[in-house]
Amino acid sequence: MRLFMFLSLGIALFSCTSNKSLLEKTSYLKAPPGTIALNDSIYVDIAEVTNHNWMEYMHHSLIIYQEDSPEFRLTLPDTASFIVTQDIGSLEEDSIAISLYIDAYRDFPLVGITLDQAKAYAEWRSNRVFEMYLVNGGFRTNSFSEEKPKDLTTEQFLSDPSSIQYQDQITHYPQYFIPSSEHYELAMHALNHGLLKTSEINSVESEQNVYNDTILPYSSVTEKERKAKNMIYHISDNVAEMTSDGLTFGGSGLDSLIMIQNNITEPTALPNIKTGFRNFCRWVKIDYNKISKLQ
Repeated sequence: MRLFMFLSLGIALFSCTSNKSLLEKTSYLKAPPGTIALNDSIYVDIAEVTNHNWMEYMHHSLIIYQEDSPEFRLTLPDTASFIVTQDIGSLEEDSIAISLYIDAYRDFPLVGITLDQAKAYAEWRSNRVFEMYLVNGGFRTNSFSEEKPKDLTTEQFLSDPSSIQYQDQITHYPQYFIPSSEHYELAMHALNHGLLKTSEINSVESEQNVYNDTILPYSSVTEKERKAKNMIYHISDNVAEMTSDGLTFGGSGLDSLIMIQNNITEPTALPNIKTGFRNFCRWVKIDYNKISKLQ
């Protein structure tokens, strides 16, 4: 299987550069890795989850659970369903596999997964970001530094009585999640009132000439663009985005401008070439009283 090398724990989580700032009370006013503040409690990904993000998830699961495990199989996109479920013209069945595994498409939005897979990714990402904070704060060793790497989870921390010793230093953990339709409405409210800015709409009309040059009619977001102030990219377009209530928000580069502007929703039961996702995130206060009762 062609897998990109899993980079360092920090790089794997949307270019997080935080260190011991988790221990500062003001750190909980800052956006978790890869996100921007939507309001005083909810954060939204600057861009959609990319092929590269997903490859990191796949590789981590491969190392921890091995190739024949159900945990690793859960990470595999469904490349066989696209011809059956979508009328995609000249696009071939291997398009998703090619775009996923070739480095030139690493920053393209991931497609071809189910809502359950997206939820599993959000949980994995939450665990990895919290682990990174614990490692950078000196409270844990990097699981990949051990002979047999382990899948360290937030739930393990919350169910370990010895975690009570950190109650004065570690007060919250990050919780990435698949947003509801209401969360997307909050994002659109922020955009409509000038609190956030977004990119130009990428629709089938504007991307007709792309089919001859690239595998998929989508746009990527560069590292420079990710650093722009108050910007979120392609929240209404590029790929339609999954919601926790089983619908999609916005449209894709395969949809018309009218459909995208009207935010027409479709069910997301089957993996397809048009639908990806982004995470929203919140900080969750740790209940140390509950942990103390485990002693």
